[in-house]
This record gives sequence, C-alpha cells and structure tokens, in this order.
Amino acid sequence: MGDAIPKLARILHVADAFEAMTAARPYRMKPLTPEQALVELRKFGGIQFDPDVVDAFVRTKWASQLPDPGRSETREVPLIGHAVGVIALAGRKPGDSGSAPGPDVAAIKPDEVPVAPEVARPRPGIA
Repeated sequence: MGDAIPKLARILHVADAFEAMTAARPYRMKPLTPEQALVELRKFGGIQFDPDVVDAFVRTKWASQLPDPGRSETREVPLIGHAVGVIALAGRKPGDSGSAPGPDVAAIKPDEVPVAPEVARPRPGIA
C-alpha cells in the first residue's frame, strides 16, 4: 500500500509496535529490551514498517540513546503473480506458442521453480 496509508497511521504503527514489544503483556511476561525492539523495527522496515518513520523514531527521546543497527538494505518481497507466472511457464515446453510474456522457458531449470504444494498435486473433485 505504501503511500496510500496515511502518514499519521504509519507513525502510530511504529510507536505502538515499539511500546507493545517493550511492555509486559499477558501473553509475554518478559518484554523485549528497547535495543531488541529497535532491531525488530529495523528488521521489518520496508516490509511491515515505513523505514522513513523508523529512521525518525530512532531520533526521538525514546530511542536516541539506544545502539542503532541502522537501516538494512530493502529486501524484495516476491509477488504472488510473478510466482504463478513462473510456475505456469515451467509447465510449457520450448517452442510452445503462447502469448504469455516472460523469460525463455528453456532457461528455467526445474529446481529453480518454486512450486506450491497445492500446485504440485491435483485437488480431488467435490462430489
């Protein structure tokens, strides 16, 4: 969603997550240390948390004295549509005609294609 999420919501998400990780809860009596919570915010920056908001949070009085691991490189999150396309292409043989764009099917090695368990075996019919 990225920028479609209001900035205030992204700020509150980071602050609430930090508070939740560092406070004792009924389901977790031993909270994380502030240093551990900051590592978690950094680890999921760009995936679950806005990395710019995490950078700003690190400069606040609640986190300014903590050792900061810094922003890591942004990780690519695979899209389901891309994975489905690769799986579909893997079933084609070289030279098959088709309008599906993408890499050359002959270049895809079977051990490189991620196959979900649902795709690997046919589902039984509903009686």
